[in-house]
Amino acid sequence: MHYPTFCKASSYLLLSCLFPLASSANIFNVTNLLDSGAGSLRDAITQAEASSGSSQINFQLGGTLDVGSIFPTITNDISISSNGFDVIFDGTSAGNRAFTIALFLLAVVIGP
Repeated sequence: MHYPTFCKASSYLLLSCLFPLASSANIFNVTNLLDSGAGSLRDAITQAEASSGSSQINFQLGGTLDVGSIFPTITNDISISSNGFDVIFDGTSAGNRAFTIALFLLAVVIGP
């Protein structure tokens, strides 16, 4: 099986690890493109990993996210959606690697 490198999610990026999301998923919003801090993707992943059950992370804006270091390892059931915004992950500062995903099953959808 071939897994694509995450560079750009044109319409949406959906990572669904382990099981599909239930309707009672924890919701976390990405409200800025900073590498860390409140409203960042890193913060949303950290909160989702700390919560029980499935989680959904939604981007509320588009643009380029300069990834300073590898994001926390994703081991829980987390979906990440750009909600139609163009989101570009620049992993140059992170050694060209942004995500580590520990999983049994991975569904990756990149497209309109």
